[in-house]
Amino acid sequence: MTDQHLLDKDFLQHAAETSGTLKEKRMISFLLKRADLNDSEQIKALNNIPLPRRTIAVHPKVQDYINQLTKEGKARNTLQNHRFSVSRFLGWLAHNVQIFKEFAPNEIPLLQVKKEHLVGFRLYLKKKIREGENSQISASECIYCVKSFFRFLNKRFGNPDPSRKLKSISAPRYRYR
Repeated sequence: MTDQHLLDKDFLQHAAETSGTLKEKRMISFLLKRADLNDSEQIKALNNIPLPRRTIAVHPKVQDYINQLTKEGKARNTLQNHRFSVSRFLGWLAHNVQIFKEFAPNEIPLLQVKKEHLVGFRLYLKKKIREGENSQISASECIYCVKSFFRFLNKRFGNPDPSRKLKSISAPRYRYR
């Protein structure tokens, strides 16, 4: 059975007229873009509803780090990768390490992060590689970003650097075509 009926003009017309919640409107908007049906007034009105952007609370030190990378002229993708990788690490800490479970990822006391926590995160990434959820390259970049973040904290604020002797995850080099 396929979901082609979801792209049917009559179905979308009815859905656009009866949708009530923001979640429903987002779904209908997505389907409209897939169906490429923008000719009816209700559908046009639905497409013009501004959808609120989700904001994710970022640790203040991560924001300082991102600001420093911005001053250094790093590309937008680089900034996003670093923010995502470090936030992923902090989220992993908040969900998997007992002493951090009472903290939200954006409130973790970074002075309490030890090398053992970083080794655990590295093992977690290697497990994700084995399960096929991460590539070696993305896991390697994630570890690089976290190590870079702790080097920044060490230089800027004098925090101890628990990542100093952390092994990277080896990954194949990019091949240029």
